[in-house]
Amino acid sequence: MRYITVPVSKDAQKRLDYDECSKWDTIDIYVNEADTNELFQIGLAGEINNKLDLMIDEFESEEIVGQKELKIAQNILRYYLEKYPNSYIVKVVDLQLINALRYNTGVYFFF
Repeated sequence: MRYITVPVSKDAQKRLDYDECSKWDTIDIYVNEADTNELFQIGLAGEINNKLDLMIDEFESEEIVGQKELKIAQNILRYYLEKYPNSYIVKVVDLQLINALRYNTGVYFFF
């Protein structure tokens, strides 16, 4: 299963690190292979990886944590939202960044 998740509290974030979350601890959005392929094809994953020194990729798990890092990712998303306004995956990443900023946690990619 591929999904992008956001813990809803700092405690939930700690439980996520130990794979001990309940279904109420996270906001999970599941994505299919075509969506994740689009994330790479349009360059969004690559740009986030380059700017934040991450490795969002197939068969990897990665996280964007910290207010500064989340805001950098959100700034990157502005361009992609404008260029790809109908892209489901771009909207999903943007929504999860908004959630992570709201809960002061992070965005976790499980591909």
